[in-house]
Amino acid sequence: MKKTIIFLIVILAGFTFHISNFEADAQFSIGSVPVDNDGDGIPDTDDNCPDDANRDQKDSDGDGIGDACDTPELTSVPVDNDGDGIPDADDNCPDDANRDQKDSDGDGIGNVCDAPEALPELPPAKPDLIIESITHSPDNPDTGDSITFKAVVKNIGLIGASKSTLEFRIGGETSGPENRFDVPALAPGKTFTETRQATFNEAKNYGNTAIADVFDVVDELDEDNNKKTDVYEVKEAREPEEPDGERPDTGAQIPEPDDEVLVISSRSIEEIESEDETEDEQLQIRPIVPTWVQTTAKFWVDGDVEDKDFTGGIGYLLQERIIDLEDEIVEETPPKEQKTASESVPKWIMQTTQWWINGEVPEDQFLEGIKWLVQNRIILVAQKIETDPELEEFEPVDASNLYTKAASTMEPRDADLPINDPNKYIGVWRAGNYGHFLWIGDTWDGFINKGTELASDGFHLIDMERSSKDGKNRYNGVWKKASGANLLVSGKPWDEFLEDGKEKVTQGYRLIDVERFVKNNKGHYNGVWVSGSDSNFVVAGKTWDNFKDEVNDNAKDNLRLVDLESYTSGGQQKFLGVYRSGSYDYGIQSPMSWKDFVEGWKIFSDTDRRLVDIERFAQDGKIKYAGLYEEGSDSYRLWYAADREEFVSKWREYTDKGLRLVDLELFPNQCKMQCLNDVVRPEGGQYRTSNPKTDLHCNGPPSTCYPYPSPDEFVRYRAPVDVIGEQTYVRLSVIDDGDQIFSLPVRNMDVELSQTWIYKSGNYHHAEDYSSPNGDSFEIHAVAPGKVIYVDYRWWSGNTVIISHDVGGKEDVYRTIYRHLQNGPINDCSMAWNESVTNKDFDDEKLEKYKDYLEFSDCKKAGDLPDKKYWGSIEKKMVVSADQEVDRGDLLGWAGNTGPGGIILSIDEKNIEDTGRNIHLHITFAKRDPVDDQWYIIDPYGIYSKRDCYPSELDDPINTPCSRYQVFWKGGVAQYP
Repeated sequence: MKKTIIFLIVILAGFTFHISNFEADAQFSIGSVPVDNDGDGIPDTDDNCPDDANRDQKDSDGDGIGDACDTPELTSVPVDNDGDGIPDADDNCPDDANRDQKDSDGDGIGNVCDAPEALPELPPAKPDLIIESITHSPDNPDTGDSITFKAVVKNIGLIGASKSTLEFRIGGETSGPENRFDVPALAPGKTFTETRQATFNEAKNYGNTAIADVFDVVDELDEDNNKKTDVYEVKEAREPEEPDGERPDTGAQIPEPDDEVLVISSRSIEEIESEDETEDEQLQIRPIVPTWVQTTAKFWVDGDVEDKDFTGGIGYLLQERIIDLEDEIVEETPPKEQKTASESVPKWIMQTTQWWINGEVPEDQFLEGIKWLVQNRIILVAQKIETDPELEEFEPVDASNLYTKAASTMEPRDADLPINDPNKYIGVWRAGNYGHFLWIGDTWDGFINKGTELASDGFHLIDMERSSKDGKNRYNGVWKKASGANLLVSGKPWDEFLEDGKEKVTQGYRLIDVERFVKNNKGHYNGVWVSGSDSNFVVAGKTWDNFKDEVNDNAKDNLRLVDLESYTSGGQQKFLGVYRSGSYDYGIQSPMSWKDFVEGWKIFSDTDRRLVDIERFAQDGKIKYAGLYEEGSDSYRLWYAADREEFVSKWREYTDKGLRLVDLELFPNQCKMQCLNDVVRPEGGQYRTSNPKTDLHCNGPPSTCYPYPSPDEFVRYRAPVDVIGEQTYVRLSVIDDGDQIFSLPVRNMDVELSQTWIYKSGNYHHAEDYSSPNGDSFEIHAVAPGKVIYVDYRWWSGNTVIISHDVGGKEDVYRTIYRHLQNGPINDCSMAWNESVTNKDFDDEKLEKYKDYLEFSDCKKAGDLPDKKYWGSIEKKMVVSADQEVDRGDLLGWAGNTGPGGIILSIDEKNIEDTGRNIHLHITFAKRDPVDDQWYIIDPYGIYSKRDCYPSELDDPINTPCSRYQVFWKGGVAQYP
């Protein structure tokens, strides 16, 4: 393009030079003797070419200038600098000849002038151990076969590796000394092979895992490529055929597990990992101090509470070793009199606390100040450091099962509208057809009342979780229909919890779920009990290594872990486990990142183990996940939900698929509560907007719209909501997955995103509004390639354009609806009176308001030229028509405020001059759900909330925790076309 511009400048300069010479020659023609410069006998004043002899005065083009000195005709000869016959404008390599235009990498630059690939950097000279292969023989073993397993370790590094250890587990073994093998030092390229043999008598899927350098003694080039797995099936050995050729009847077949592709979250693993890493950074910057402590500290600094009111928070910090007094036991008897903070605490501590509250100093500086107050007895706390609880076993006793009346109902959670929940949820599901119940976010009294009600209908509480909302505790529970008795023991310190447990065991109850929490600076425990007569005990206060060893030891005695709990005590991450009798196959998953946890979950699942309990916690400054698995081949699911609304909707979906929730985990969301749980309108129901059917605009693709529909038929575009009974749920099949195809509908960088899924007022909008800060009109462009299938004036939304978008060879997958476009002021004013004012659906009060606006803006009668400030200029009309193909970024028209829908909601009758000028684009994005072939409205940002929850600038990144669902913007971010 640059060379083309230079070429044009040269041409223009030529014209200027010619004209200048002509004028100069004209000056020399003045005098009494005729001048004849070219000596052709014709005076210059009569010569049509005075500088070149041309006695014939031939002038072929009739321009008054002889042919002999006519300026040569300038032609736009395309520039071709490299002379390969291809103009530079079309040449993918304009400086080097390449007639073949070959472009192997498809980057738009020809091979001959492609930048040479940079030489790869040589890796540092380190060893690198990998599992080159892990195999089994025979390939398709049967039960009873002797199977040979082989793992090959290879050093692919540039220098030798020292001696190391291989962990080679077969058949789903847990990690242990029995499956670890010495690996000799390996030179570069050398391998070491370990072989094992085994026979399996049960037909099912098994898994092998090999890990090179399991103890990380070798400093490797890549520490993340040491692991490989092998999943295989052992089939039932065929019995010999009967003489008549018929096989004996072996009974009913076990149903196959659900082979549907398992999706575990609306957010990708990378997004979840990124959010966890953000929490990791916060954990590493400062210790974990609950927000309620900070709130109390602010009251304390402001003088609103006395020292004694703050000691509860200080006691908690001591109990959890966030402030470490090196096991110093503080006297439990406070002084008779305590001065207020302002009278007794040094100013530097008060100032440090204020700075911490304002985020100006790290939290550890605040903690050091509080520690100084406690050590110097300015604040005395009634506190005694709790010792770790020891192993306690509940002896089994015989007891009769207690039965309650049966009920067949399956109720959803109570609708707490609007949902005001700041938590994320993780759920674990397994196949089941029993009655079940989910109750979340209730107060303690409400939770107990609901549990009592459910117990009378034969429901057992099987999992209980505490959460927080507005600084207050909330309670959540999972119930299942079952026979026998069910009890909840709450809020007991460890010693009392154990004593009460002994009594419960003698009464025929067995512990199945424990939750620990801190109250009055001391650990307390909730326990869920059911009828039973097997061995049962609980162990707490263990570090992971000790806990894992205990699990393995108990497994040898046919005792199985049935509940896993993690908590912080004494500055360490501790683990609690509940055990019951059992001989089934099971396993535990060590604390690890979400990515590694998901990989392990897949391996466990492929080897017929089902997740039954998941724990999420902070350990060593990192967010970690641990899991408990039981043997099983049934259908199963794991779901990581960004908020309560999504979780409950997924619970409803899985319920319909014959799955039952068995474990629930809650934790705080990094997105602010005001941006969560906003897909569904609080009042319930299902919002929808409609447009008339035409020969191109119908429910199906444009090619299926015949025969021509009647005028009273409409296409419905619904909010992504399912209404089941009295409950509304997010239609996750629509917003959880999709294609990133859209660009912004504007090119003007001054245009702003003014309204989103929810209006700033709090009402639901289900669209995006774009407007200019000065209120002027702006160009509107197509957000993706497609076909225009509708162009018309709608009585409420004004001039409207609908475009259909194909994706991946599929027709009419998405649609975009552009409203309030201008189509010339006279036309728009006329349509306002003839179509909008006369519509029978217009509310009387709103109609009068709209008429006032029309009068005010000089749109008094059809055909009038209204005020340009409100109705735009004559030349601004829609530039597309139905059945027209458009490309991304093509101009569609200009933003306006046509139709009462663009005005009524904003107009203030006391200030109609300013508020009546609501020029903007209202754009709706819609996706066809192949499940029911209906159209549903989507938010391309994946946020579905209020304006403050969206990026500040149009093209800012949106990879935040508030973007909870599929992003439909091209490249994952809103970009100009």
